[in-house]
Amino acid sequence: MIFQPSPEHSPMKRPLTLASLVALVALAACQPKPDIAATASQLPESFNQVVVLDADHLVLDGKKVQLANAVAPSAIPGARCWSEAMAAKQGRRAVREMFFAARHIDVRDTGQRDADGRSVALVQLDGVDLGETLLQLGLAAKPAAKRLDWCAPLSSRMAEGPSLAALGDLNP
Repeated sequence: MIFQPSPEHSPMKRPLTLASLVALVALAACQPKPDIAATASQLPESFNQVVVLDADHLVLDGKKVQLANAVAPSAIPGARCWSEAMAAKQGRRAVREMFFAARHIDVRDTGQRDADGRSVALVQLDGVDLGETLLQLGLAAKPAAKRLDWCAPLSSRMAEGPSLAALGDLNP
C-alpha cells in the first residue's frame, strides 16, 4: 500500500519546513553586528565616565567636582528630612538625564576646592550652564555663606531659596 498525504498534510501546505528553518537561521547569522565604534562615538566628547552623586556633586573620569554656581539638596544619608531627600533624588535624576542627552561637556575649574577637597567648577552641557539650569528648575539654590535649609518652611527661605514659580507647576 502506498501512502498518499492528504491535501492538508502536503509539504506545500506546511508553514515551516526544515529547509526554510535552516534558511532563516542562515539569514539571521548574516545580519550586521552592532558597530562598537559608532556606539562609542555617541558618548559625550569630553568624558568617558560620568557619575552623578548629587545634582551638584559629580565624578568626571575619576575627578570629583562640585558645581561652583549651584547648591543642591543632599541625598540620604546627608539629608536632614524626607523633603530634602526627595528633592535630592529629583535633582540627581534630572542631572543624569541631562548628561545622558549631552553631546559635549565642558568643565572650567575655578582653581578652588570645597571642604571635601573636590574641584569647584562651572559645568556646561552642550553650551548650557548646568548650575544655572538647576537654579531655573528649582532643583538648586545659589551658593551662600550659610547653607540653605531645605527642610525649613518656604516662607522662611524665600530670599535665598529656589524660585517659587520653579517649584510649582506654574511653568509650562
